[in-house]
Amino acid sequence: YAELNRTPFDLLEHEAEIVAGYCTEYSGLKWGMFFLAEYAHLFAFSFVISIVFFGGFNAWGFIPGGIAILIKAGFFVFLSMWVRATYPHVRPDQLMDMCWKIMLPLALLNIVLTGIIILI
Repeated sequence: YAELNRTPFDLLEHEAEIVAGYCTEYSGLKWGMFFLAEYAHLFAFSFVISIVFFGGFNAWGFIPGGIAILIKAGFFVFLSMWVRATYPHVRPDQLMDMCWKIMLPLALLNIVLTGIIILI
């Protein structure tokens, strides 16, 4: 979600961005183009996730490959929209706390465990 600039990981830079993010300053065709580009990025990212991590065109038996990837990508589009509607914005201090207290120790643990597994 950080790559997609979607809630909960899009940090607000100005008080006016609480409503609609950086698109608050645009209207008409410019706003429509930003909106279209944001959702095109969401769909493209969902297809990439489906292809790289979830088998892409590999079907579940009776479902053709094209339909299978559409179902997988559609699930990730739905999941992204659901997370955006469910969770609030994260304050910068909350994000920094999470990064320092949770993500960094997990990354270091991952490095150590990978090194141990390679040595064994």
